[in-house]
Formats: sequence, structure tokens, C-alpha cells
Amino acid sequence: MVEGGSLENCYTRNRIVSSNLTPTAEEYNKSMENIPQENPESKESANPEKKPEEKKVLSLKEYLDLEREEMHSPENMFFAWQALGHSPSYKEAEMYYVEHGGATGFAERHILKARLEAEKEKAEKEKAEKEKKESEGEKKDQSETNTG
Repeated sequence: MVEGGSLENCYTRNRIVSSNLTPTAEEYNKSMENIPQENPESKESANPEKKPEEKKVLSLKEYLDLEREEMHSPENMFFAWQALGHSPSYKEAEMYYVEHGGATGFAERHILKARLEAEKEKAEKEKAEKEKKESEGEKKDQSETNTG
């Protein structure tokens, strides 16, 4: 039981006390009924034309700002605190982040992912062009055999 404050179930808005912390299956099912469920099939049928995702290329400033946010995130500050044994300054947290692979992981998630996507797109375009040329060549062959 929580003293000095009250907790509520976010679905039913009932007060939570120690006796009702674990809901029964019936209570759980009722609470799940109130949550709107997204059906991916209904989205596809409602909008048959899929718009291609817009890809945004990050500028260096945006990239560094995102990385700095991750360096100063509560998670990184926590792990730096555990490693250092005291509350880290921002500089110490940044050093911890770089020394323990945070910068490498960040680059892999942002830079390498973008490169792989670009290479995949390029390969798909080349494949489509190759198939188009082959189909045009087959059409010419068929027209020559029909006229000859």
C-alpha cells in the first residue's frame, strides 16, 4: 500500500491498494476492452495507395545534437554513475559514453543504417531497370518472329 499518495489504474481509474495490485483475468480483460486497438489491415484497405516514407538526411548539427541528447540521457548518466561511483558531470558522462561504445552504436544506428538503405535502393533500381530491359528485348523478339 502506498502511503502519502494514491495511485490509479490508468484504464479503470480505480484506486490501487495492496489488495488489488494484481488484477484478475476478468479485470484485465475488461481493462483491455477500453484500449483502442489498431488494425493494420483496416489502414491498408482504407488507403490502398502507400505513400513512400520521406527520408530525412540529418545535417551534422542535427546528428551531433541527437548524439548529445543520448550522452546526457538518464540511462547514460545512470550507467556512468555506476561506473564512477559518484554523480557524473556532463563531461564525465560524455567520456563514459564514448569509451563504452555509445558513439559507435549511435553511428551504427544512424549512419550505417542510412548507407545500407541507400545501397538496397540502388540495387532494387538496378534490378528493376534490368528486368525492364529484358522484357523489352523479349517483346522485340516476339514481334520479329510474328512478322517473319
